[in-house]
Amino acid sequence: MTNSATGALAGRNNKSTGIDWLGSIPAHWEVGNLRRFAQMKTGHTPSRNETSYWDNCNIPWFGLADVWQLRDGTRKYLGETKENISEIGLANSAAELLPAGTVILSRTASVGFTGIMPVQMATTQDFWNWICGPKLLPDYLYWLFRAMGPKIEQTTNGSTHKTIYQGDAASFEICVPPLETQRRIAWFLDEKTARIDGLIEKKRALLDRLAEKRQALITRAVTKGLNPAAPMKPSGIDWLGDIPAHWEVKPLRRVRRYMTSGSRDWAAYYADEGDPFLRMTNVTGHGVELDLDDLRFVNVEGIREGTRTSVREGDILITITAELGSVAIVRKGIEGAYINQHLALFRPNAELCTSDFLVNFLSTDMARAQFTVSGQGGTKQGLGFEQVNNVILGFPPRAEQESIGGFCAELWRQFQSAERPLSSTIERLSEYRAALITAAVTGKLEIA
Repeated sequence: MTNSATGALAGRNNKSTGIDWLGSIPAHWEVGNLRRFAQMKTGHTPSRNETSYWDNCNIPWFGLADVWQLRDGTRKYLGETKENISEIGLANSAAELLPAGTVILSRTASVGFTGIMPVQMATTQDFWNWICGPKLLPDYLYWLFRAMGPKIEQTTNGSTHKTIYQGDAASFEICVPPLETQRRIAWFLDEKTARIDGLIEKKRALLDRLAEKRQALITRAVTKGLNPAAPMKPSGIDWLGDIPAHWEVKPLRRVRRYMTSGSRDWAAYYADEGDPFLRMTNVTGHGVELDLDDLRFVNVEGIREGTRTSVREGDILITITAELGSVAIVRKGIEGAYINQHLALFRPNAELCTSDFLVNFLSTDMARAQFTVSGQGGTKQGLGFEQVNNVILGFPPRAEQESIGGFCAELWRQFQSAERPLSSTIERLSEYRAALITAAVTGKLEIA
């Protein structure tokens, strides 16, 4: 990587480290186990049964509830913690008050996120904490951990709950340049990544505005129709407002032909080839279309559940756990696929309702609210058939549904054409940022 702003490649006087992620580094840099350069600590949770450990608290206590601060990689220093602990709690537990400048690395659940303590803090046991010695700067170690992302991912263990075990964390090998070089690298990456992150943020803001505009147009089409001069009438539903006078207000159960949900324990039937198998990840993230990039296959020979949960063209899939109310339509080519227990299959009566009209209505915020908000105003933990069947909407005549569905499909095509280059630019900028970090911390760039 050569860049006029970063200087020339450091191609002379290099040595091989024999470590995959490091490759060759400048000959005068040190290589060694991280524990040679930093003291390794972990955190702890004081007993929740002792109220004195959690009363009159003034010691910041960084936990998994605070990891959101670090997820997007744009924040170096830890912010305000959700919880504090007391001095009594600290004294009567294995938690330690760590000095400002300690570098943390999340080790369970949200694995591999890193940041620097700006003040004295304690942490939960979900972090490995590193107190840098005289040869290692916290700012440089932070960027090293960022560059080590793929390596850290390789060290995680556990099929359900990912964890970096102590032995793996203690085995990290790093490269350590002279202190002044570490400072220059950290300053350089602070400046360069801030610029890249600013560009990415602008592109994401454009994507958000496009999505908002698209959703507003779709919402108007599926609730008010395509004719702005059409006579209107009160729907009788506060959130729906006025609808075209010739539309009817109905719950989904009035247009249902068939409804079911998937079953559990499909993992034993996963296969390299066979019938397509749809999960929650296939329904979220691509508007009203299925995401087939991570499609699984199953061998269902002899499984009775197969027939009941096999999808047809025009079926609508709805997520009924976790991210409630995401929807997608089944298109030609994926018929016969099976679904797991996190999805409901809603098959409209084609004589009364077109799938394209219905799936676009169900993608709106007003439909999502019916899915996700309970009668008491809280958030539902899951969706049952009754809740799906009771979703209310305004229905135009079937021919008008077809026109609205076609209008929405054209909107999706137009907006996706505008969004695609923005998404591509964000991806390229993110890849460039990752490559820049790795090149800088391993001496592949000469930084003035």
